[in-house]
Amino acid sequence: RAFSITSRDSKLTDQNSYKESEPVSVLTETDSVFECLWHHEMILDSIMTPGSAFSDDICKWQKKLQTVEQALKTWVSVQTKWLEMEEMFSLMAVIVALNNHARVYAHIDLEFTQLMKSVAENPNIVQQCCKPGILAS
Repeated sequence: RAFSITSRDSKLTDQNSYKESEPVSVLTETDSVFECLWHHEMILDSIMTPGSAFSDDICKWQKKLQTVEQALKTWVSVQTKWLEMEEMFSLMAVIVALNNHARVYAHIDLEFTQLMKSVAENPNIVQQCCKPGILAS
């Protein structure tokens, strides 16, 4: 079976209990996704012929793959920071001592957990990474 970026959804997330109140899915096995992106970019580069009937479609896919790569890199970075902060802000003493920061974190936590619920419901990498505003969040 061919390795396809559009079919790479079975192992995108893994659900773990990072929060006491509810399990949260996190991105997993992103190295294989980045490898797949690179493979697809190489294929598109090899078939690109300026002026061909498919050059516009190829350019659109190249741009989409670049967006996926950029979004996924940002996502992994945010997830790493969220996991560190989740551990810290799960302690009541930290919440009391850093009340203003705890409020900011609560907003970030809400956005991140909603995003990860969305991924658990639809683990398609291209669709998730190309959502309008995904990099602005």
